Order: sequence, then C-alpha cells, then structure tokens
Amino acid sequence: MPTFEFTARSANGAPHRGLQEAGSTAELIAELRSRGWIVLGVQMTRDTVSKVDGLRRTFSLRPNPSRFELEIALQQLSTMLRSGLPLLTALGAIAEHAPRRPLAYFWRGVRERIEQGATLADALTAQYPRIAPVITHLVRVGEATGTLDIVLERAAEHLEGSRQLRTTLLSALAYPSFVLVAALVVAGFMVFSVIPKLQKFIAGYGRRLPAISQALLDVSGWLQVHGTAVAVALLVFVLLCVIGFRLRRVRDRTDRVALRLPILGQVLRVADTAAVASSMNLLVRSGLTVVDALKIVQPLVVSHAAQARLGRARAAVIQGGSLAGALTGGREFTPMLASLVTIGELAGNLDGVLAEVARFHKLQLAAIVRRFSTWFEPLVVLVVGGVVGFVYIAFFAALFSIAGGAR
Repeated sequence: MPTFEFTARSANGAPHRGLQEAGSTAELIAELRSRGWIVLGVQMTRDTVSKVDGLRRTFSLRPNPSRFELEIALQQLSTMLRSGLPLLTALGAIAEHAPRRPLAYFWRGVRERIEQGATLADALTAQYPRIAPVITHLVRVGEATGTLDIVLERAAEHLEGSRQLRTTLLSALAYPSFVLVAALVVAGFMVFSVIPKLQKFIAGYGRRLPAISQALLDVSGWLQVHGTAVAVALLVFVLLCVIGFRLRRVRDRTDRVALRLPILGQVLRVADTAAVASSMNLLVRSGLTVVDALKIVQPLVVSHAAQARLGRARAAVIQGGSLAGALTGGREFTPMLASLVTIGELAGNLDGVLAEVARFHKLQLAAIVRRFSTWFEPLVVLVVGGVVGFVYIAFFAALFSIAGGAR
C-alpha cells in the first residue's frame, strides 16, 4: 500500500503533518476529513512513487500508450471535458474503461499526479517522457487559455493525420515486401536443399549437371563457404552507417546529398514541408507565438538540413525579420511554403495559410506513395520472377538431364 505525506489543520487551527498509508489519495483525504481536519495537502512520498513506477515498468509489457491509444484517449478526454465533466473525473473514466491494465495504470498515474498539484501537461510528461513535444505544448497552452477541450481535439486530429499517412505508406510497401520475402525463402530452399540433393542423385548415374544448374550450385557452394563472412561484413556496414548517421557532420552531408536525388529528395522535401506546416498551424492556431512554434517543430523534421533552416528562421524572426524571407531559397522545403507564408504574413492569416499548405502537401505525399507503389510492385515482381525463374530452370534442366541419361 502506498505511503502519503499529508498536511492538515484541525478546527481550532492546530497544524498536523505526518506519513500514512492509504489505498489512494482520495481515500486518505476522506479519512482525514472524518477526523474533522481541513486537508491542506497530500502527496505520495518519493520512495513510493519510484516503487510504483518500477512495478509498472516491471510487470507491464507496454506500460505507456501507443500513438493510436493516445489519440483515442485524447479524443475521449476532449469530448468529456466539452460535456462538462471535471478533468479528474474524465481521467478516472478513461482509466476505468481502458482496454489494457497497463493503460489503466498509466491514466491513474496521470490522475494521481494532478491530484498532487501537477498540471496535465507535466503529468503526461512525467508518465510518458517520450511523448511528442507538440502534444505537451498544446496541452500546456490549452490549460493556460482555458481551451483544453479544443486543444485536445486538435492534438488527437494531429495524431490521426500522422497515423493515416504512415498507414498509407506501410500499405503500399506491404504486398511487395511479402512477395519478395516469400520468393527469397523458396529460392533459398531450392538452392541450399533441393539442388545439392539432386546433384548427388545425378552423380550416382555418372553424369554431370547442365551448365545452368552447375552455375547455380557453384553460387550455393560459395555462399555456404563465405556466407558467414558476407553476413559479418553486412552487419559491420550497417553498424558503420548507423554510427556515421549519428555524427552531425556525416548526417549533414548525407542530407544534402539526399535532397539532390531525383525521387528521394522530392519525398524528403514534401514530407518535411507537410510536417512543418501541419505542426506550425496547430501550434499557432492554439495560441503559441511563431518563435515558440519554430522551436517545437524544429526537431520534428527528418533531415538535419531542414532542422538547421528552421533554426536560422527562428533566429531571423527573433531579430525582427519575416518568416517567409528566412524560408525562401534552399532545397529543404518546397517553394510553395515560403510563397504562401508571405501571403499569410501580409494578410494576418498565417495559421489558415499553413493549414492549406499542410493539406496540399499531405495529398501530394500520398500521391507520391501511390505512384511509387504502382511502379515498385511490377519491379519487385520482375526481379523476384527472374530469380525464381532462374532457380526453377536450373532445377528442371537437371531433371531433364537425368531423363536423357535414362534413355
């Protein structure tokens, strides 16, 4: 049972302070009030908080909500707050109807931290340190302006848009990936199992394999001898790429090269433009200044080159320059972003313009993904068909050589 530290005052004004075990904060408050005391504060001790958090991490396979679960919970919380329910009551209802027990523990933990005096934004950050900064800043703005229900709905919509875009990309890659893996498994089984056995069978007749079958068998033998070295070399190469990607100088140079590539560069520009416009629109519309919004959005983009451009844009805005001027030129974003931001700054409708930019680029990114899938699937089929076809031709050529020897 957790231990709480409480401060209270009796009816005659005498102070009371101490430690007491209780099932929950509400239970302890009810007990203290039954003594006729006025409760001034109740807080779980640090040792108890650390033990509870440790138990949650130990016995929960996934103690924190997924992005989809967070999206649904924020939408529910917004609906209940709009209906007039107090925040603590709404959080209690979400915890009570959570589909997973670790998820219920998570929302109860958020509720307990708020009971101890924390804000909703601080409670979410304490319970879920890896939560998106956009969400916590939106919640903080909503609490400060008294529009928490509206801001939570916007945060849920932001998560929903990101999820739909990610789902579109994964759906486009799912079928070709499945075909590729299945074909490689079948080809590997033929090369490493069936063909070697067939060679022994043909050698028993005193015949040699056809040239195409022998070539396939030579490849199989080479892989069996040097396969470990090839796997180690690939692993070292991947590790070097990962380490190099963490070095800022290497990452900056890689990003600059990637932005110049015909297809990949376009995808990166459109994706970063959509992310910047969507997040900036959400933050500015919720009441944040452009300077604060740029600081929050900067780590959300993919390329370091785009992050550096946003940093320079923030510095320019702080010095009195325009956002559009700081975004003009370069390959990090599409030209449409700077052009429409100019119109938005002149018309005083920056959030509305950013919403249009985000909508257009999300549609463009989805179209790019669809075009990519339309030519990627046939390419995978051709490559896989060529590999599997070569293996099967080599297999049947070996069978026909046996039939010819039998005659």
